[in-house]
Amino acid sequence: MNSNHNLIERLLNNRRSRVELQPGVFAIVQRPAEGEMADFLRVLEDGGDVVGLLRWVVGWEGVTEGLLLGDGSSSPVAWSRPVAELAFADRLDWVTVVADEIARLVSVQATRRQEALGKPSASSTAPSTESGPTTTDPSPDLPTT
Repeated sequence: MNSNHNLIERLLNNRRSRVELQPGVFAIVQRPAEGEMADFLRVLEDGGDVVGLLRWVVGWEGVTEGLLLGDGSSSPVAWSRPVAELAFADRLDWVTVVADEIARLVSVQATRRQEALGKPSASSTAPSTESGPTTTDPSPDLPTT
């Protein structure tokens, strides 16, 4: 049986980044495909569409019950979109970090595409990849969805 599962995972991993939400807490975000850019731009324009933005969050690390409930529990919380929707709705600082990281990934992809086409890069106007709490790793240990 011929399966493209490995190739699909590699393609998706290539679009992913790990970004620090706060010390020791990370979100795994995925750059929107070019065909999803209109949806992503609508989410950015809306500004309050946390659920819409979470479409491009595919995992997290370091999230505990204590972090979410404030009760001091160190029990880890597995990635779950419904839990993430509730958590991010109460943590707009996390939403901002995620939106900024996804926008950075989109910008990096646009620059790579221009360079691949042999066109001059707009690097003088592109946002710095060194700013913010971002730690990009194209192949982090990602949770399965």
